[in-house]
Amino acid sequence: MATDRQGCPYRTPCSPRRMIFPGTEATAIILNTAGRVKRLLLVAADIYLCPDLFTLGMAHLLVFDFDGVLVDSLDVFMPAFLEACRREGAPLKDEADFFRLLEDNLYLGMMNRGMSRSTILRIVLQVKEAIMSSWGRLQVFPGMAEVVRSLSAIHSLVVVTSNETETVETFLADRDLPWFDRVIGSDREPVKATILAGLRQEFPGLSCFYIGDTIGDIREGRQAGVKTVGVTWGWHGPRVGQAQPDHLVHRPAELAALFAPQPWTEKKR
Repeated sequence: MATDRQGCPYRTPCSPRRMIFPGTEATAIILNTAGRVKRLLLVAADIYLCPDLFTLGMAHLLVFDFDGVLVDSLDVFMPAFLEACRREGAPLKDEADFFRLLEDNLYLGMMNRGMSRSTILRIVLQVKEAIMSSWGRLQVFPGMAEVVRSLSAIHSLVVVTSNETETVETFLADRDLPWFDRVIGSDREPVKATILAGLRQEFPGLSCFYIGDTIGDIREGRQAGVKTVGVTWGWHGPRVGQAQPDHLVHRPAELAALFAPQPWTEKKR
């Protein structure tokens, strides 16, 4: 894989974006490599500014959950998960148990219910097999493909998920959703709060938002110190609002509007 001058991997060439700041005639160029904002150069003044300027709302790091935010997978995932738990003798027997588990980190919740690491791994493998065998039933939520595409023109996009990295990467490629710079699944790190905290350090000049559909998602985002967006079309539905996310949206269009470019920002050409 190609790398930039700092050794960071990227998948697409640099693409300039031009923005006019209010109150000045100076034109700014943002160099973005695979969604990673590198620097801001005020051409007229030839001034080099640190990336912290992006915290003013020009560009963000948007971290998406996969299941329940991008993909409608509940009817595949939940039955497979409960069946795997039954086979392994795990103390999760019905939908109520499943939804309560989502009020925390999925894997920590399973461990707190007495499951060993080996048991959890066997359950994960069975769920993965069920997902792969039901591939055609997994559908992107209506409108989300367009939202992700439009947001990728301005912001850096990452997926952080309890699903497996390879499974999600395969799905995104299969459904022609190439807009994400990275996918980080539970096989890399099962605790989302840990991943989010690491992303904050990696992108210190960008405001980070975690977009999730469960109470557990919002709690993990808050624990990591990032802003949170709850979506009500996912697994917890309107209940996600009980976690008091920083923003609550009910339709994909609202998510697009929340992170739309400022009126003075020109669209990427």
